[in-house]
Amino acid sequence: TCPLEDTFTHWDWARGSLPDDQSVIFYDTQRRDGSRGMLALQFDEDGAVTHVDPPAPQAVKSGVWGVARNAHSDAESAPALKASYEDGPFYLRAKIGSQIGGEPVDLMHESFSGERFGQWWVKAMLPFRMPRRSWFGLLYIPILMGTPSLIAILAYVWLSS
Repeated sequence: TCPLEDTFTHWDWARGSLPDDQSVIFYDTQRRDGSRGMLALQFDEDGAVTHVDPPAPQAVKSGVWGVARNAHSDAESAPALKASYEDGPFYLRAKIGSQIGGEPVDLMHESFSGERFGQWWVKAMLPFRMPRRSWFGLLYIPILMGTPSLIAILAYVWLSS
């Protein structure tokens, strides 16, 4: 085995419910060796699995920490961020509005940056719980730089309790 960041530079994963009790899963990886992995599966109401051709990935607004995210959507419809659930220095989780096969779909979407995860300053934060409020993560930056502001410390104490 090897560290995750030594294998992947980035990946996006998404799951969405389609009409007629079907669902779709996209797993799109960028490997460190430059190759790409793509898995697109559609499940019917009985659980039967079909490999499908995914629509091309399109850029969606990056997270507060600058982590990029791409979501699959029909060419004529750009994916849109509907809600952000996790916004950390190397990982994002969100609800993204998309269109698959002409149908509107809400995707539960996750992005991971192996480039960012491999950074020393990110690894230094791993023992600490990241708040689920996306804007709050920015308060960690002054603390890590050795210049914690009183506002950052008070906000951390208040929001962590």
